[in-house]
This record gives sequence, structure tokens and C-alpha cells, in this order.
Amino acid sequence: DDATHPPTRFIHGRWCRGRKTQVEPCPGTALGCPMERQIAWWPAHASCLDACARVVSQVVRQDESEVYALLQHAQGVPWTISNKYFTAYVEHVYVRDRPEAQKRPAIVLLVPHTADMAVHQRIIDEAVDGRNASVSLVVGLPVAGDTPDVDELDACYGQAGWEYMAPTNDAPRRISEALMVYPWPGMHLTGRGRPQWEDAASEDSDSSMGEFQSCPPNEDDVLIDAQPL
Repeated sequence: DDATHPPTRFIHGRWCRGRKTQVEPCPGTALGCPMERQIAWWPAHASCLDACARVVSQVVRQDESEVYALLQHAQGVPWTISNKYFTAYVEHVYVRDRPEAQKRPAIVLLVPHTADMAVHQRIIDEAVDGRNASVSLVVGLPVAGDTPDVDELDACYGQAGWEYMAPTNDAPRRISEALMVYPWPGMHLTGRGRPQWEDAASEDSDSSMGEFQSCPPNEDDVLIDAQPL
């Protein structure tokens, strides 16, 4: 009975008891979702719309050509996050500069995986502070070059608040999972969406992540083909 046991919801950074919120789908127009429900994909080194479309298409499991067409025309790629805790409607957008990226709660930096450490350090220096975004990811794109030390890249970006993801077969799944932990505005809690995130974390991580429906593991997935930026 909602009157006796009102459902929980996330308000201003904390879980509260209150009336059930409604799922708020993004408008089916060129305006798309508000920025607070957008994921900014930002080419931090050079324009790479093709590579971005390929990665986003694997995260949302949509046709790559359709994703490319939307991003090319500065439109968002709709994505429904559906897991055992909540459902939320968000969008992936392609941005070209720092001011546009930092307006969104989730930022995905696209960088050349094989670049020299000096290039990666410059990217970090010029990017927004990863600690200022709710979700801060760096996706390495596999371009020609020597294989880098991934541990060194992890440490380098980690010091600036970013989580680095190498271009491996499971990268789309990892990106998807990282974006799903953020309590998106307008989300609708399911029956298992309780306020204690600690309870969810105490479950076996593999079985818990298996509930995320948008991007199940697939060994045949390849992040992107090696190509110059």
C-alpha cells in the first residue's frame, strides 16, 4: 500500500521515502533529452566520429549506421537503461569541445590507446577534472603503434579522476556497466530498487551485473577496428 509504505526514490543525492516517480522518456524530437540525462562522448585528441559511432552502437546494441547518422547530425542516440534496480531513459551525444562536455554528468573521453605517455598527459591537462563529473571514463581507441603499459595508463588517468578502459572485447560491456551505476534523473525504481546500494554491492558481482539487460557479455564483440584517428 503506497499510502502506508511509500516507495523509495533518489532525491538531491540521497534516497528518500515518497511517492513513486514516473519514468520520463526523452522526447522523440531533435531536442532529445535534457543535458542532465546525456552522456558526452568527447574526442580528446582528434575527431573520430566513425570510431565513436562504432563503440556507442555496441553499448546500446543498435545498428552502427543509424548511430552514425544521429551523431553526425548532432542528435542524441537514445538508450534505455533497464536493470533489476531501475529503468532510465538517457542519450549518447557527440561533443567537440570542453565546454560542451562538462555540461553533462557523464563524460567518455576518446583517446588513441597507443599514443605516447606525453600525449596522454597533455589530454589529461586539457580535459576537465574527472572528479567533477559523476561518471568519468576514458576509452582507448586501437590505432597503429606500440602496445602501451595499461597499468601505467590506469594510474595516469586515475590520478585525475578518470577510469581508463583499454580496447578489449569486453569494453562495451564495461562501459555500459559503468554508466548504469549513476542514479539518472527521471529514473523509475523497480521492485528491487531499494535505498541501500550496499546491499546490492554485497551480492556476487558477476551475477549482479548479469541483470543489466542493455549490453550482455559477448566474446564476439570487438570494440573498433584498428585505424588512424
